[in-house]
Amino acid sequence: MQILHSVLETETGVKYVDISRFASRLDIRDANYKNIIECLQKKLIIFYPVQDILDFAEKVHGADIEKLQDEVIRRDNIEYAYEFALKVYGADIEKLQEVIILHKNSSEEAYRFAKDIKGANIEKLQEVICKNHNSHFSHLFALNIPGADIEKLQDVVISSEISENIYKFARDIKGANIEKLQYAIVNCKNYDAIIDYRFQYEFILNIHGANQSLIDTRHFPKVDEEEVKTILDNFNINEVMES
Repeated sequence: MQILHSVLETETGVKYVDISRFASRLDIRDANYKNIIECLQKKLIIFYPVQDILDFAEKVHGADIEKLQDEVIRRDNIEYAYEFALKVYGADIEKLQEVIILHKNSSEEAYRFAKDIKGANIEKLQEVICKNHNSHFSHLFALNIPGADIEKLQDVVISSEISENIYKFARDIKGANIEKLQYAIVNCKNYDAIIDYRFQYEFILNIHGANQSLIDTRHFPKVDEEEVKTILDNFNINEVMES
């Protein structure tokens, strides 16, 4: 009980105590159990980081899920909004989802929420990615989320002018418009022309229905062969490491 006293009496919470671990070891048959949990929660909300709030909600019998969830939402942390929805039984999916929807630059969390959380609003989360013009997560969303709007996500990928993501979309997504995607990849003008040319050739080699006549090598700049080999070798090494 000395630990309990130190947690409840301190006004600063400076001396860190693992509240979740302590609370999970209490006897739920104790007549004071409910009151102790309520007191611990109050200290937790005032003094502790959001990770501890998540742990308490996930692990402690009798935790007030709604109060703890409201604190996670108030702190506006998109990563923990996702984690809370994923790990805590009884979490309000719609409320936690709104944290991600209303947050700027939350494409990754929007994708993960749609992929992992039962009851997530696919249309709203997809819109987050489209508004952020994120071609990487547009490709992943189209690939892994049932009910995704392929045409909308494809438009994001095309407008990005990132040749790698255009190629991957054509390669991986059933129902992708190959003609539009090839036109887009041919017209990419990015900082690294050699990478663009690589994915143009990958497109011709690997995408069924690709039009080879659209690739005109006469317009390619002259580059050193060793430089090209080094870049492509490095690219292949990175692909192996990421797979």
